[in-house]
Amino acid sequence: MSRETTPPILYLIVLLVVINLAVTGWIVIKISPPSSAVSESTSVEKLPSYLTKEAKLRIYSDFRQAFNSQNFDAFWDLFSAMAHVRMNKADMKKSYDQMLDYFGGVEGGTFSHYEYAEKQGNLKVFILYYAVKFSETSKFGRQGKLKLSVTDDGQEYGIISTYLLSETQ
Repeated sequence: MSRETTPPILYLIVLLVVINLAVTGWIVIKISPPSSAVSESTSVEKLPSYLTKEAKLRIYSDFRQAFNSQNFDAFWDLFSAMAHVRMNKADMKKSYDQMLDYFGGVEGGTFSHYEYAEKQGNLKVFILYYAVKFSETSKFGRQGKLKLSVTDDGQEYGIISTYLLSETQ
């Protein structure tokens, strides 16, 4: 077939195939998980200077006191205004009661590392990790991990989520 006798529909099909490949490649790149979640030693984003060793200890101590108090309102008050807007208080109360039932309480803990999670608008989100020891009444063993997600606006932090995880089989 000469170029002059090639039907226009063939050009359209070739063009659509090329566009489809380009769009597919773009989508794969866009939905691939970012590799920004790394440990403190290799993180591109450093923790803000106000999150000192003492501040990380205070964050843990505030969590432990509020969690162990068995007072949901004290626990709810740990979270930032942004977290309150995003969470349903009744659902959070249910989760809090379940965590208390499962783990009993947190007896001790220490900061282990952090990860840079993402940027939400002008806020950076970091995940602080703590190795923790649960009470003897824990249904899932005594060793665990606490993950606290915090936002940084450049001046102060806000807790937006907590997650307790047993590390005992």
